[in-house]
Amino acid sequence: MTTPRPNDITDLVSRLRKKQQELGVDARTFLDGAHWRKLYEDLENRPERDRFVHWPWTDLDEVYGPMLPGSIHILAARTGGGKTTMMANLVRLWTMRANPLPVVYFPTETPALDIHIQLACLDLGVDPVRIRYHDYAALGGDDADGQAWGRWLFESYLGEQVRWLSRSRHPDGDGPPAPLLSIIETPRPRLGELVRQVKAYADDGAKVIIIDHLLRLDGDEDASFFDRVSKAVVTLSKLAQECQLVILLTSQLGRDGSNRMSAFTVPVLASLKGSGAIEEEAHGVLFLNAVRRLDATKAEIEAVREGFADMHSIRDPHLTLLTIAKHRVNGKRAGSKVYLWHERGALTDLGPHEKMAMNARMDGIR
Repeated sequence: MTTPRPNDITDLVSRLRKKQQELGVDARTFLDGAHWRKLYEDLENRPERDRFVHWPWTDLDEVYGPMLPGSIHILAARTGGGKTTMMANLVRLWTMRANPLPVVYFPTETPALDIHIQLACLDLGVDPVRIRYHDYAALGGDDADGQAWGRWLFESYLGEQVRWLSRSRHPDGDGPPAPLLSIIETPRPRLGELVRQVKAYADDGAKVIIIDHLLRLDGDEDASFFDRVSKAVVTLSKLAQECQLVILLTSQLGRDGSNRMSAFTVPVLASLKGSGAIEEEAHGVLFLNAVRRLDATKAEIEAVREGFADMHSIRDPHLTLLTIAKHRVNGKRAGSKVYLWHERGALTDLGPHEKMAMNARMDGIR
């Protein structure tokens, strides 16, 4: 028999509690080994097992584990740390897979069109920065005709992509008519309106809600910033449980203006900006970090530390670090690190050669 994963046990216990309420007795009193095996087999075989939301990167999914419905998870980084890039990658990989996952995305800082452009760039394998500057050479060529052809190709693909993602997940009418992706452009959403919208999308079959980012939610104007953030996090946590959704929130980290190397330093939970409720209510917290180039010289590092050079001058352009700061199901995972490969905006698992280089890097640090 396969060893149950922690999230499977969590779900099993939840089902037992419901059974306990129905029977009016302590369910644990009649559970011997045979009952546990039967219940676990039912759990393994039941059709609703696909409710678990798995990370699209193997390394992260193995370390962090899948996300359960009814949970909220925080991805935190400093300003410009890559939160929106990671959200775009998640949206693409969840909605483009063989068994797509309906996602509702609330970007509070980025226009919906820019999100679609980034998704199209990920599909076509081109640098979104160049496309935003109307440089289509990668698709058509450097000359005028090539640029015109590249632009036509990109805009045509963009239109098709938007139409495809807007289609129903159930074209045959079997199930709720949830589109694969709904991008709701909301610069400063009011908490009450956001809750209403999320409930409506949940009724239509949405499975994952992404809010990018948490600190831009508006609430009671008379309340302090701290109280508004606390109320928002508690409300969203209850909403996730009520609608059995996975809610993924991005959040900012407090600035450390005195440390120019802070982009390469893994934060602590106390670095979360806004409220201790973020830390308390979340089922999991992930920190997103830049990685320093292994070949950066002492002179280059000192130049950044003293303010004579930008941190990007010593940043590894291909590595992104994710650190698990909190994991409610398995606290031992806290502190675990996962590296992703970054290429033209796309995030992927490290290949065998990159993992060998990373192991050598860690040996060198030790």
